[in-house]
Amino acid sequence: MAQLDDPDWAVRYQLAASLGAMAPGPRERVAATLLERHGRDPIAVDAVLSGLRGSEAVVLEKILQADPPHTPDREAAITMLAATVVRGAQDVPGQALFGWIADGRRAGWQRAALLRGAEVAWLGAPMPGTSSGRRAAASVGALPCPTCPGGRAGPGGAYAYSKPEDFVVASGRAAGRGAARSIRLNREPAELLALAAGTGALAERVATILERVVWPGKPGDRTAIPALTEEDQRRYEAGREVYRNVCQACHQPDGRGQDRLAPPLVDSPLTLAAAEITTRILLNGKEGTVGLMPPVGSTLSDEQVASVLTYVRREWGQAGTPVDSATVRSVRAVTSGRTRPWTNDELMSLVATIR
Repeated sequence: MAQLDDPDWAVRYQLAASLGAMAPGPRERVAATLLERHGRDPIAVDAVLSGLRGSEAVVLEKILQADPPHTPDREAAITMLAATVVRGAQDVPGQALFGWIADGRRAGWQRAALLRGAEVAWLGAPMPGTSSGRRAAASVGALPCPTCPGGRAGPGGAYAYSKPEDFVVASGRAAGRGAARSIRLNREPAELLALAAGTGALAERVATILERVVWPGKPGDRTAIPALTEEDQRRYEAGREVYRNVCQACHQPDGRGQDRLAPPLVDSPLTLAAAEITTRILLNGKEGTVGLMPPVGSTLSDEQVASVLTYVRREWGQAGTPVDSATVRSVRAVTSGRTRPWTNDELMSLVATIR
Protein backbone atom coordinates (compact mmCIF):
# COMPACT_ATOMS: atom_id res chain seq x y z
CA MET A 1 0.00 0.00 0.00
CA ALA A 2 2.94 2.27 0.65
CA GLN A 3 4.00 1.86 -2.99
CA LEU A 4 0.83 3.33 -4.50
CA ASP A 5 2.57 6.62 -5.32
CA ASP A 6 5.85 5.12 -6.53
CA PRO A 7 6.64 6.65 -9.95
CA ASP A 8 8.52 3.59 -11.25
CA TRP A 9 6.42 1.63 -13.76
CA ALA A 10 8.03 -1.66 -12.70
CA VAL A 11 7.00 -1.09 -9.08
CA ARG A 12 3.48 -0.20 -10.23
CA TYR A 13 3.17 -3.41 -12.26
CA GLN A 14 4.52 -5.54 -9.42
CA LEU A 15 2.10 -3.90 -7.01
CA ALA A 16 -0.79 -4.55 -9.39
CA ALA A 17 0.24 -8.21 -9.78
CA SER A 18 0.60 -8.68 -6.01
CA LEU A 19 -2.83 -7.36 -4.99
CA GLY A 20 -4.38 -10.81 -5.10
CA ALA A 21 -2.36 -11.81 -2.03
CA MET A 22 -3.88 -9.05 0.11
CA ALA A 23 -6.78 -9.65 2.47
CA PRO A 24 -10.29 -8.73 1.29
CA GLY A 25 -11.07 -5.13 2.19
CA PRO A 26 -7.63 -3.57 1.80
CA ARG A 27 -7.27 -5.40 -1.52
CA GLU A 28 -10.38 -3.79 -3.01
CA ARG A 29 -9.48 -0.32 -1.71
CA VAL A 30 -5.98 -0.43 -3.19
CA ALA A 31 -7.29 -1.94 -6.43
CA ALA A 32 -9.83 0.87 -6.84
CA THR A 33 -7.15 3.50 -6.32
CA LEU A 34 -4.70 1.85 -8.70
CA LEU A 35 -7.31 1.42 -11.42
CA GLU A 36 -8.52 5.01 -11.10
CA ARG A 37 -4.95 6.22 -11.64
CA HIS A 38 -3.87 3.80 -14.37
CA GLY A 39 -7.06 2.60 -16.06
CA ARG A 40 -5.63 3.21 -19.54
CA ASP A 41 -2.60 1.01 -18.92
CA PRO A 42 -3.66 -2.46 -20.19
CA ILE A 43 -0.85 -4.25 -18.35
CA ALA A 44 -1.68 -2.64 -15.01
CA VAL A 45 -5.42 -3.28 -15.50
CA ASP A 46 -4.84 -6.94 -16.41
CA ALA A 47 -2.63 -7.43 -13.37
CA VAL A 48 -5.13 -5.79 -11.00
CA LEU A 49 -8.07 -7.77 -12.38
CA SER A 50 -6.03 -10.95 -12.02
CA GLY A 51 -6.23 -10.69 -8.24
CA LEU A 52 -9.84 -9.55 -7.92
CA ARG A 53 -11.62 -12.64 -9.18
CA GLY A 54 -15.13 -12.46 -7.80
CA SER A 55 -14.84 -9.01 -6.24
CA GLU A 56 -14.76 -6.86 -9.39
CA ALA A 57 -18.25 -5.54 -8.61
CA VAL A 58 -17.10 -4.47 -5.14
CA VAL A 59 -14.24 -2.44 -6.61
CA LEU A 60 -16.52 -0.98 -9.26
CA GLU A 61 -19.03 0.10 -6.64
CA LYS A 62 -16.27 1.73 -4.57
CA ILE A 63 -15.28 3.87 -7.55
CA LEU A 64 -18.89 4.80 -8.36
CA GLN A 65 -19.89 5.55 -4.76
CA ALA A 66 -17.23 8.22 -4.52
CA ASP A 67 -18.93 10.01 -7.45
CA PRO A 68 -15.52 11.01 -8.81
CA PRO A 69 -14.90 13.65 -11.47
CA HIS A 70 -14.29 12.41 -14.98
CA THR A 71 -10.80 11.39 -16.06
CA PRO A 72 -9.84 9.14 -18.98
CA ASP A 73 -8.27 6.64 -16.57
CA ARG A 74 -11.39 6.42 -14.40
CA GLU A 75 -13.57 5.97 -17.45
CA ALA A 76 -11.38 3.14 -18.76
CA ALA A 77 -11.26 1.49 -15.33
CA ILE A 78 -15.06 1.56 -15.01
CA THR A 79 -15.43 0.09 -18.49
CA MET A 80 -13.08 -2.85 -17.89
CA LEU A 81 -14.50 -3.61 -14.45
CA ALA A 82 -18.00 -3.56 -15.95
CA ALA A 83 -16.92 -5.82 -18.82
CA THR A 84 -15.50 -8.36 -16.38
CA VAL A 85 -18.63 -8.26 -14.21
CA VAL A 86 -20.90 -8.75 -17.22
CA ARG A 87 -18.78 -11.56 -18.62
CA GLY A 88 -18.87 -13.32 -15.24
CA ALA A 89 -22.64 -13.74 -15.77
CA GLN A 90 -23.46 -13.75 -12.06
CA ASP A 91 -27.02 -12.68 -11.48
CA VAL A 92 -26.67 -10.35 -8.46
CA PRO A 93 -23.69 -8.21 -9.57
CA GLY A 94 -24.96 -8.21 -13.16
CA GLN A 95 -28.40 -6.91 -12.22
CA ALA A 96 -26.79 -4.30 -9.95
CA LEU A 97 -24.71 -3.09 -12.90
CA PHE A 98 -27.84 -2.81 -15.06
CA GLY A 99 -29.37 -0.65 -12.35
CA TRP A 100 -26.36 1.67 -12.35
CA ILE A 101 -26.56 2.06 -16.12
CA ALA A 102 -30.26 2.94 -15.92
CA ASP A 103 -29.88 5.34 -12.96
CA GLY A 104 -30.58 8.79 -14.40
CA ARG A 105 -29.13 10.45 -11.29
CA ARG A 106 -25.69 9.10 -12.10
CA ALA A 107 -23.22 11.14 -14.13
CA GLY A 108 -23.65 10.59 -17.85
CA TRP A 109 -20.02 9.65 -18.45
CA GLN A 110 -20.24 6.95 -15.77
CA ARG A 111 -23.37 5.43 -17.31
CA ALA A 112 -21.76 5.50 -20.75
CA ALA A 113 -18.59 3.83 -19.40
CA LEU A 114 -20.62 1.11 -17.68
CA LEU A 115 -22.58 0.48 -20.85
CA ARG A 116 -19.42 0.29 -22.89
CA GLY A 117 -18.28 -2.49 -20.56
CA ALA A 118 -21.32 -4.50 -21.58
CA GLU A 119 -20.54 -3.73 -25.22
CA VAL A 120 -16.96 -4.93 -24.77
CA ALA A 121 -18.12 -8.21 -23.23
CA TRP A 122 -21.18 -8.87 -25.37
CA LEU A 123 -20.76 -7.06 -28.70
CA GLY A 124 -17.01 -7.20 -29.20
CA ALA A 125 -16.44 -3.45 -28.77
CA PRO A 126 -12.74 -2.50 -28.53
CA MET A 127 -11.32 -2.52 -25.01
CA PRO A 128 -9.91 0.76 -23.67
CA GLY A 129 -6.21 1.14 -24.38
CA THR A 130 -6.24 -1.09 -27.47
CA SER A 131 -5.40 -0.21 -31.02
CA SER A 132 -5.99 -2.25 -34.16
CA GLY A 133 -2.39 -3.45 -34.11
CA ARG A 134 -2.61 -4.56 -30.49
CA ARG A 135 -5.91 -6.31 -31.13
CA ALA A 136 -4.38 -8.27 -33.96
CA ALA A 137 -1.46 -9.26 -31.75
CA ALA A 138 -3.83 -10.50 -29.07
CA SER A 139 -5.18 -13.17 -31.40
CA VAL A 140 -1.78 -14.68 -32.14
CA GLY A 141 -0.22 -17.43 -30.06
CA ALA A 142 -1.32 -19.31 -26.97
CA LEU A 143 -2.28 -17.81 -23.64
CA PRO A 144 0.09 -18.18 -20.70
CA CYS A 145 -0.83 -20.73 -18.05
CA PRO A 146 -4.09 -20.00 -16.16
CA THR A 147 -2.23 -19.28 -12.93
CA CYS A 148 0.58 -17.14 -14.32
CA PRO A 149 0.71 -13.63 -12.80
CA GLY A 150 -0.29 -10.74 -15.01
CA GLY A 151 -3.38 -12.11 -16.71
CA ARG A 152 -6.99 -11.74 -15.62
CA ALA A 153 -6.78 -14.23 -12.72
CA GLY A 154 -3.05 -14.78 -12.58
CA PRO A 155 -2.42 -15.31 -8.87
CA GLY A 156 -4.62 -18.39 -8.80
CA GLY A 157 -7.56 -18.60 -11.16
CA ALA A 158 -8.83 -18.89 -14.71
CA TYR A 159 -8.87 -15.92 -17.03
CA ALA A 160 -11.96 -13.74 -17.33
CA TYR A 161 -11.19 -13.98 -21.06
CA SER A 162 -10.12 -17.59 -20.94
CA LYS A 163 -9.64 -18.64 -24.57
CA PRO A 164 -7.69 -17.00 -27.42
CA GLU A 165 -10.93 -16.47 -29.35
CA ASP A 166 -12.38 -14.57 -26.37
CA PHE A 167 -9.58 -12.02 -26.68
CA VAL A 168 -10.36 -11.66 -30.37
CA VAL A 169 -14.07 -11.05 -29.79
CA ALA A 170 -13.50 -8.69 -26.87
CA SER A 171 -11.05 -6.72 -28.99
CA GLY A 172 -13.63 -5.88 -31.60
CA ARG A 173 -12.87 -8.48 -34.25
CA ALA A 174 -16.00 -10.61 -34.08
CA ALA A 175 -17.15 -11.81 -37.47
CA GLY A 176 -20.49 -10.12 -37.00
CA ARG A 177 -23.32 -9.81 -34.56
CA GLY A 178 -25.33 -12.57 -36.23
CA ALA A 179 -22.54 -15.10 -35.77
CA ALA A 180 -22.10 -14.35 -32.09
CA ARG A 181 -23.58 -16.40 -29.30
CA SER A 182 -26.66 -15.12 -27.51
CA ILE A 183 -26.22 -13.98 -23.93
CA ARG A 184 -28.52 -15.68 -21.45
CA LEU A 185 -29.72 -14.00 -18.26
CA ASN A 186 -31.49 -15.75 -15.43
CA ARG A 187 -34.18 -13.09 -15.14
CA GLU A 188 -35.56 -10.12 -17.01
CA PRO A 189 -33.23 -7.05 -17.06
CA ALA A 190 -36.04 -4.68 -16.07
CA GLU A 191 -33.81 -1.61 -15.69
CA LEU A 192 -32.30 -2.00 -19.15
CA LEU A 193 -35.71 -2.57 -20.72
CA ALA A 194 -37.01 0.65 -19.18
CA LEU A 195 -33.97 2.55 -20.43
CA ALA A 196 -34.25 1.09 -23.95
CA ALA A 197 -37.88 2.26 -24.10
CA GLY A 198 -36.73 5.88 -23.81
CA THR A 199 -34.88 8.12 -26.20
CA GLY A 200 -31.30 9.21 -26.67
CA ALA A 201 -27.94 7.63 -27.42
CA LEU A 202 -27.88 5.43 -24.32
CA ALA A 203 -31.33 4.04 -25.11
CA GLU A 204 -30.25 3.14 -28.65
CA ARG A 205 -27.10 1.41 -27.39
CA VAL A 206 -29.06 -0.57 -24.79
CA ALA A 207 -31.60 -1.61 -27.44
CA THR A 208 -28.77 -2.97 -29.58
CA ILE A 209 -27.45 -4.99 -26.65
CA LEU A 210 -30.88 -6.39 -25.80
CA GLU A 211 -31.15 -7.84 -29.31
CA ARG A 212 -28.43 -10.27 -28.25
CA VAL A 213 -29.71 -11.01 -24.75
CA VAL A 214 -32.29 -13.66 -23.85
CA TRP A 215 -34.05 -14.29 -20.55
CA PRO A 216 -36.93 -16.43 -19.30
CA GLY A 217 -40.16 -15.22 -20.88
CA LYS A 218 -38.60 -12.80 -23.37
CA PRO A 219 -41.41 -11.99 -25.84
CA GLY A 220 -40.99 -13.62 -29.24
CA ASP A 221 -37.82 -15.51 -28.32
CA ARG A 222 -38.12 -19.26 -28.78
CA THR A 223 -34.66 -19.89 -27.31
CA ALA A 224 -35.50 -18.36 -23.93
CA ILE A 225 -35.36 -20.87 -21.07
CA PRO A 226 -38.38 -21.41 -18.81
CA ALA A 227 -38.61 -19.12 -15.82
CA LEU A 228 -37.97 -20.60 -12.40
CA THR A 229 -41.06 -21.25 -10.34
CA GLU A 230 -41.41 -19.50 -7.00
CA GLU A 231 -40.13 -22.63 -5.26
CA ASP A 232 -37.23 -23.01 -7.72
CA GLN A 233 -36.29 -19.37 -7.21
CA ARG A 234 -36.26 -19.87 -3.46
CA ARG A 235 -33.92 -22.84 -3.90
CA TYR A 236 -31.74 -20.83 -6.29
CA GLU A 237 -31.30 -18.05 -3.71
CA ALA A 238 -30.58 -20.55 -0.91
CA GLY A 239 -28.18 -22.40 -3.18
CA ARG A 240 -26.14 -19.25 -3.71
CA GLU A 241 -25.32 -19.22 0.00
CA VAL A 242 -24.48 -22.94 0.07
CA TYR A 243 -22.19 -22.45 -2.92
CA ARG A 244 -20.51 -19.46 -1.31
CA ASN A 245 -19.84 -21.35 1.92
CA VAL A 246 -19.03 -24.84 0.61
CA CYS A 247 -18.05 -24.77 -3.07
CA GLN A 248 -16.65 -21.36 -3.93
CA ALA A 249 -13.16 -21.83 -2.46
CA CYS A 250 -12.39 -24.46 -5.11
CA HIS A 251 -14.72 -23.68 -8.00
CA GLN A 252 -14.41 -19.89 -7.53
CA PRO A 253 -17.13 -17.18 -7.67
CA ASP A 254 -17.23 -17.33 -11.47
CA GLY A 255 -17.66 -21.12 -11.56
CA ARG A 256 -14.62 -21.55 -13.77
CA GLY A 257 -12.61 -23.61 -11.31
CA GLN A 258 -8.87 -23.59 -10.68
CA ASP A 259 -6.04 -25.14 -12.61
CA ARG A 260 -5.07 -28.56 -11.18
CA LEU A 261 -7.58 -28.21 -8.32
CA ALA A 262 -11.19 -27.97 -9.50
CA PRO A 263 -12.71 -28.23 -12.98
CA PRO A 264 -15.02 -25.52 -14.34
CA LEU A 265 -18.75 -25.79 -13.68
CA VAL A 266 -19.60 -23.44 -16.53
CA ASP A 267 -20.62 -25.27 -19.72
CA SER A 268 -19.72 -28.58 -18.10
CA PRO A 269 -21.69 -31.52 -19.57
CA LEU A 270 -21.83 -33.08 -16.11
CA THR A 271 -23.09 -29.92 -14.42
CA LEU A 272 -25.88 -29.70 -16.98
CA ALA A 273 -26.60 -33.43 -17.23
CA ALA A 274 -29.75 -35.05 -15.86
CA ALA A 275 -30.28 -34.09 -12.22
CA GLU A 276 -29.80 -37.70 -11.11
CA ILE A 277 -26.24 -37.63 -12.49
CA THR A 278 -25.19 -34.28 -11.07
CA THR A 279 -26.61 -35.30 -7.68
CA ARG A 280 -24.41 -38.41 -7.66
CA ILE A 281 -21.29 -36.25 -7.97
CA LEU A 282 -22.21 -34.10 -5.00
CA LEU A 283 -23.22 -37.06 -2.82
CA ASN A 284 -20.35 -39.44 -3.59
CA GLY A 285 -17.60 -37.27 -5.06
CA LYS A 286 -15.70 -37.59 -8.35
CA GLU A 287 -12.16 -38.46 -9.30
CA GLY A 288 -10.68 -37.18 -12.51
CA THR A 289 -7.79 -35.49 -14.27
CA VAL A 290 -8.39 -32.20 -12.39
CA GLY A 291 -8.38 -32.69 -8.63
CA LEU A 292 -10.61 -34.91 -6.50
CA MET A 293 -14.17 -33.85 -5.74
CA PRO A 294 -14.96 -34.90 -2.13
CA PRO A 295 -18.44 -36.20 -1.22
CA VAL A 296 -19.52 -32.87 0.23
CA GLY A 297 -23.19 -33.70 -0.29
CA SER A 298 -22.98 -36.37 2.39
CA THR A 299 -22.88 -33.58 5.00
CA LEU A 300 -25.73 -31.58 3.44
CA SER A 301 -29.46 -32.10 3.68
CA ASP A 302 -31.50 -33.14 0.64
CA GLU A 303 -32.85 -29.61 0.42
CA GLN A 304 -29.37 -28.05 0.57
CA VAL A 305 -28.11 -30.35 -2.20
CA ALA A 306 -31.14 -29.53 -4.35
CA SER A 307 -30.61 -25.80 -3.74
CA VAL A 308 -26.91 -25.64 -4.61
CA LEU A 309 -27.44 -27.79 -7.72
CA THR A 310 -30.28 -25.54 -8.83
CA TYR A 311 -27.96 -22.57 -8.36
CA VAL A 312 -24.97 -23.90 -10.35
CA ARG A 313 -27.25 -25.14 -13.14
CA ARG A 314 -28.84 -21.70 -13.59
CA GLU A 315 -26.08 -19.24 -12.62
CA TRP A 316 -23.45 -17.87 -15.06
CA GLY A 317 -25.97 -17.86 -17.90
CA GLN A 318 -26.54 -21.62 -17.76
CA ALA A 319 -29.82 -23.22 -18.78
CA GLY A 320 -29.92 -26.35 -16.63
CA THR A 321 -33.14 -27.60 -15.11
CA PRO A 322 -33.72 -26.99 -11.38
CA VAL A 323 -33.38 -29.86 -8.90
CA ASP A 324 -35.86 -30.77 -6.16
CA SER A 325 -35.27 -32.49 -2.83
CA ALA A 326 -37.28 -35.57 -3.88
CA THR A 327 -34.74 -36.28 -6.62
CA VAL A 328 -31.86 -35.93 -4.18
CA ARG A 329 -33.57 -38.21 -1.66
CA SER A 330 -34.12 -40.86 -4.34
CA VAL A 331 -30.50 -40.75 -5.55
CA ARG A 332 -29.19 -40.82 -2.00
CA ALA A 333 -31.16 -44.02 -1.36
CA VAL A 334 -29.96 -45.68 -4.57
CA THR A 335 -26.28 -44.83 -3.94
CA SER A 336 -26.22 -45.30 -0.16
CA GLY A 337 -23.90 -48.30 -0.41
CA ARG A 338 -21.30 -46.57 -2.58
CA THR A 339 -17.99 -45.95 -0.80
CA ARG A 340 -15.79 -44.50 -3.54
CA PRO A 341 -16.02 -41.47 -5.83
CA TRP A 342 -17.46 -41.73 -9.32
CA THR A 343 -15.08 -41.81 -12.26
CA ASN A 344 -15.56 -39.66 -15.32
CA ASP A 345 -16.14 -42.76 -17.48
CA GLU A 346 -18.87 -44.01 -15.16
CA LEU A 347 -20.64 -40.68 -15.19
CA MET A 348 -20.43 -40.25 -18.96
CA SER A 349 -21.91 -43.71 -19.38
CA LEU A 350 -24.84 -42.55 -17.24
CA VAL A 351 -25.16 -39.42 -19.40
CA ALA A 352 -25.73 -41.68 -22.39
CA THR A 353 -28.48 -43.64 -20.66
CA ILE A 354 -30.25 -41.09 -18.40
CA ARG A 355 -31.91 -38.19 -20.19
